[in-house]
Amino acid sequence: MPGSQWALQPGRRDAAQRQVRGPATGPGTGQNFFTVPISGDYQFLIKQDIYLVGTVYAPTYIDVAIRDIDTGSIEVIQSGLAIPPGGANTYTFYLNATLTKGQRVAVMFRRQTTGGDPYNRIGFRQGDEATFELYSSPDVVVNLGDIKWGDNLPCDVTGLDFIRDVIGVFNLVVIPNGERDFFIEPYTNYLSSDSGTTYDWSAKLDYSQTARVHHEFTQ
Repeated sequence: MPGSQWALQPGRRDAAQRQVRGPATGPGTGQNFFTVPISGDYQFLIKQDIYLVGTVYAPTYIDVAIRDIDTGSIEVIQSGLAIPPGGANTYTFYLNATLTKGQRVAVMFRRQTTGGDPYNRIGFRQGDEATFELYSSPDVVVNLGDIKWGDNLPCDVTGLDFIRDVIGVFNLVVIPNGERDFFIEPYTNYLSSDSGTTYDWSAKLDYSQTARVHHEFTQ
């Protein structure tokens, strides 16, 4: 039956006289697909204006799915959406799928061949309402190994400048711990009673002299 083919993706204008059929552009043709960066659970937001063309008397039922454009396998499907006679309506879908790194997937619509009138012509409006959006995804963690700051900083910024700025922005304290290591913590933690022993140095202060307190790394 003419409605059994996988059809138009959100965002493509469909001529009113055409039956919904395999797209000339879009998913399955190298455009408008999502490449999975890391295996895990994904959620996609799909919004699309859909309407029935011409004078019709019964709804047409459609399915919306996420499909692998290379293998044709359906990763998730939502079935039985009724498109009633009348003007265009904006439909919103949230589809969850467990995907594998490297997969290329896209949203697809198809008409159902039973129920209502499966021979109605279906229109898809192109515009701001047409959305195929990655709504949520796994955390992407990449092990980059050692990073050379000098290779990634602007030419006029030294590694020491970078460290000094980080310490200043986050108000950190740097405490030597051996010959090459440092213990770094926020200044508020450093002054906390939980960070070590508290000593009263009041008797060692000479209040007759002007005192200036500064951060050894930022000054």
